[in-house]
Amino acid sequence: MLCEQETLPNLEAFLGDRRVTEDAVHLPPGTELVFRCKDIGKYSLIGSTRRRCVYGDWDGIKPSCFGLSQENDYAQHPA
Repeated sequence: MLCEQETLPNLEAFLGDRRVTEDAVHLPPGTELVFRCKDIGKYSLIGSTRRRCVYGDWDGIKPSCFGLSQENDYAQHPA
């Protein structure tokens, strides 16, 4: 079963050394993606930095990027 990887705001996904740029990509079991925020100085990644496709689902925690306060350098999301 294939895993679907959707494009998320401010988040980049990499397959090996290539950035995944298509929306709603379907990837085979065993595929591992690495995630990071697009602008490292402005966003903080919450969730898994690496996820593997296992039986049609991604393992780990779905990653997302939260904005950082440039003045105080802390995440701008409710606790």
